[in-house]
Amino acid sequence: MEQIVFLSAMLMLGISFVLTIAAILSNGLKVLFDLTSNYMRVAVFCFAIYIISFSAYLVIAN
Repeated sequence: MEQIVFLSAMLMLGISFVLTIAAILSNGLKVLFDLTSNYMRVAVFCFAIYIISFSAYLVIAN
């Protein structure tokens, strides 16, 4: 169970990094602080899921 939660946490972290880099490459640095961009909305959502799932992993592992 904890391996599944850990893998999903790492997947969400990777997706948020990839989306952030894609947003920077397509729209420049101004998109980093613009939450109306679809890239950044999804990246922030994925990062929130990462935080929740990594916290769950820490609780399950201990």
